[in-house]
Amino acid sequence: MNDGWRQILGRAFGQGESPLHWGVTFAKIGGVRLRAHLLLVLWLAAQPIRALSPHYLGLSYVLPIVAWLLVLLIARELARAWVCRRIGGRVEEVVLWPFGSVAGLEPPDRWPAVVRVAVTGLLFQLGVGFAVAGAYFVAGGPASGLVFNPLQIDIEVFLFAANEGPLPMVVQWLWWGHVVNTALLLANLLPMAPFDASSGVWGALWSRLGREEARSVAANIGFATAFVVLAVAYLRDVELFYLFAIVGGLMTWYERRTASAVVDLADPELDTGPSPREVVRLEGPAAARRREAESAAELDLILDKISREGIDSLSKKERARLDAETARQRSEQTGERPRR
Repeated sequence: MNDGWRQILGRAFGQGESPLHWGVTFAKIGGVRLRAHLLLVLWLAAQPIRALSPHYLGLSYVLPIVAWLLVLLIARELARAWVCRRIGGRVEEVVLWPFGSVAGLEPPDRWPAVVRVAVTGLLFQLGVGFAVAGAYFVAGGPASGLVFNPLQIDIEVFLFAANEGPLPMVVQWLWWGHVVNTALLLANLLPMAPFDASSGVWGALWSRLGREEARSVAANIGFATAFVVLAVAYLRDVELFYLFAIVGGLMTWYERRTASAVVDLADPELDTGPSPREVVRLEGPAAARRREAESAAELDLILDKISREGIDSLSKKERARLDAETARQRSEQTGERPRR
């Protein structure tokens, strides 16, 4: 494979480091690079194809769905990015999927910040919901159109058209804005990754259980939620819920794997020695201490990367370094500090 193709694939798949960053950059707004995750790209590509099916909504319905979804996704994630930065977090890019973001937001390492960023997305959807509903009423939309069954949106569309008859184009578009925004809000109330409520649950538990234990418990809640969603998808034949269950289950597994790795590697029984700052303050043979400081600093960076992006984000070199250090520490501690 030539260098040109490697660069293209590297930009799309994040240098192959983490599946959460697989996507395509399509804009940069306010210093935030916006990337469409592979899931979003595939979903967008599938819509015009599905619209041709006689059993699915036509193109005249697909267009407002796609337009509203993209506008709301970009706006809500930029709002979350703004809040994240205001409270001291870091946001260089946001990776979008059809119901929010899967990576990019890095709030400060404290539970109130995590909860605040999570709640921002939900509050944004509520605000948009009131605004769109108000505009819908002003434009002459019937009140009955604001109540619908989110498990049967396709059927609701046909019922809305049949019961209300021809409506002005602006009313139809506002109705679709209400439907798409409500769907985003309800989806992000699911307590499983990558939805907003999952981060909120993690942050709330963090205040009681500690960072990584809370992350593990939140992941277990996410798994339970994924199984419930899968059951609903099967019993009610809700196609979209299969996507929720699969993506939520995989993302939750990824989160739990990351939490387990961080807890295990941060175990005091596998202590890698003094922190970089403590080593720097020590007196003694400069060369030996410099090597020790560099080693500890390297491991701290690796653990920090796992905590922020997941263990799969590690490069081959970082993974090999981590495995070697873990094996060394376990070997040294065997028989001296048995695991509790």
